[in-house]
Amino acid sequence: MSSKKRFRCYVFVGADEQQMSTAWHFWAHRTSFYLTNEDLGGLKVSLHGRDPRHPGKEHYRIEPVNSGGGLHGTERVALIPPRDGWPLRFKGQRTDQGDLVLRLRVTYAASRLSSRPAPPPQMPSSARIALPPHLDGWANDFELTFSQVPMGWYPANTHDDWITLSHAGTTVHIGRKQPGFMINSDDGAVLRGNSRRRWTDWYPTPAHLRASPEAASPNGRRVVAIDVDADGLLWVVEQAMTPASILSLPGDEDRRRSERWGGINSLYR
Repeated sequence: MSSKKRFRCYVFVGADEQQMSTAWHFWAHRTSFYLTNEDLGGLKVSLHGRDPRHPGKEHYRIEPVNSGGGLHGTERVALIPPRDGWPLRFKGQRTDQGDLVLRLRVTYAASRLSSRPAPPPQMPSSARIALPPHLDGWANDFELTFSQVPMGWYPANTHDDWITLSHAGTTVHIGRKQPGFMINSDDGAVLRGNSRRRWTDWYPTPAHLRASPEAASPNGRRVVAIDVDADGLLWVVEQAMTPASILSLPGDEDRRRSERWGGINSLYR
């Protein structure tokens, strides 16, 4: 994939001068979208739509893109792998706008950690979306919906006020008043991103991905836990956890597998 195709959106909580979460990078290529997070050591989400050049290959998945050290995290961020291992496929939830495929959740405790993630790089062909910080007891959810329209058609806008940017076959609409975006490629692939603040007592994180209250400390380690819920939605939960609480999560076999790759235990040696 040539670099000129990679018009990227960067999404994170906070501001450029005080970034409070890791940054996810989004870009389009033909009928697909890709997401990466450099703080997680090359983890990649692929959203493949229908493509006449590759019939029958449409699907959604998440997986590491290398098999070296840091496969399950980096020195900055620990990664709790999914219970069924890699690669992990998911189907998303059907909505009137397409497939709700991914929920990126940043907890309050993660946003208050004293250690800060690496800032996203400054690139000329990119857009940066800073989500406002949230209050104690709330989580910041950024949700992605994937759809396709016929080539030459344009998807309906979902925000009242947009900044519109175009580059190398990709058009990006960024909401001014409500943080979010809509990316569409010339091949008809559409990715909508919308920000939601949710009270976690009413909208809890799935139990097997959730840090206990005593583990959610600003003195803990930044951790990202990943898995698919019963409805096919991929959850990526950024939170603060202590080493003991990480090792006590369900899925001991997955954790033993990650240790063989220099995974989560190596972060605390």
